[in-house]
Amino acid sequence: MFAVVQNGEVRQILQMDVPFSVGDKHYSSNFLRTSSAQEKIEAGVWEIIEGQRPDDRFYWVSGPNYRVVEVSSTVEASYSGTAKDLDDLKKSNTAQVRASADTQLQPTDWMVIRKVERNLDVPEKVATYRAAVVAECVRLVAAVEAATDVYGSIAALGTANWPTID
Repeated sequence: MFAVVQNGEVRQILQMDVPFSVGDKHYSSNFLRTSSAQEKIEAGVWEIIEGQRPDDRFYWVSGPNYRVVEVSSTVEASYSGTAKDLDDLKKSNTAQVRASADTQLQPTDWMVIRKVERNLDVPEKVATYRAAVVAECVRLVAAVEAATDVYGSIAALGTANWPTID
């Protein structure tokens, strides 16, 4: 991304492949792609360096806030995040874990239905797999519910180790 900088301030954020103007001078839609770094700077167009954006799943994100860096002729874009309510986050993450487990169990659900309706055995390999998916779901839900802050919630989801059926 690029910005038009004039008098030490960001005046306009530019989109790729869209024509734009700086003062009375007009630039084509391919200027940002085809011009050199020096040509951009001479036109008052500086590169935007994106900072780390907090994860929207866990934070209410605001920004970007732009800071002109004269020394490097760049613009720094920064974001700030406020942690979401932990209880709401736990509910959302728990629902996400359960939905993942349901998705993984769904392809073999018909075997369980077949067992109930016609008393045909579920193959041992499938039964073992399904039990492992349920156990992982229970473990992850417990880890999410035990989290005492947003970071713990993030860490809990990051430990998912869903089994595969061979």
